[in-house]
Amino acid sequence: MRKGRRILVFTKVEHTARRQIVHGIGRYAHQRQGWQPLIPWADLDNWSLPAGMKVDGVVAFPQSSREIDFLLELKVPVVCVGPYFPNVALPRVEWDDVLAARLAVEHLIEAGLKRIAFVGTDFEKRYVAKRLEGVRRAVEGQGLDFDMLDLEPGGHQAGHEAMVARCAATWLQALEPPFGIVAAADLTGLEVLDALHAADIAVPEQAAVISICLL
Repeated sequence: MRKGRRILVFTKVEHTARRQIVHGIGRYAHQRQGWQPLIPWADLDNWSLPAGMKVDGVVAFPQSSREIDFLLELKVPVVCVGPYFPNVALPRVEWDDVLAARLAVEHLIEAGLKRIAFVGTDFEKRYVAKRLEGVRRAVEGQGLDFDMLDLEPGGHQAGHEAMVARCAATWLQALEPPFGIVAAADLTGLEVLDALHAADIAVPEQAAVISICLL
């Protein structure tokens, strides 16, 4: 009988989305004859394998150049998950950011909202630009009003959170409620909620917020 394949998963699982992906990998492996159970182990501080550990392949969620270098040195098949490092020559599984944005807009429209805005940071990043494109296209395709805010046009700076919230609150107060907001990522969504609270705008009665998950 052929030796079972050992597949290593490198990821933290603090996010629901990541847990669901790992669960899906496990279900797939269970259906594959000859596969040993996945090894949900990762030394995420050092990105290294224990001495003597042999694996046949890796599913990883790399977010730094150091992690990419580690994966390239393994000399086994590697599949990356997520939008980071799109130009690295490794197979990749990622999501359709334009579609995700469109689905978010459709949900807000179904809730009866006629004004929808996009809020994000790091607009030069590919996934943010794609999500902006998806929201704009979906909103304007319905003939509705579209607004956009870059929360931190100069880039994120620690200690500026209160100032960012104040600026966002001023912008939000200029919108006519009820309105919907699509946030480029979960952290942005939390910042938007803080700004809505500062602007004394009730959620969800006056403003509804959907954030698109970023693994």
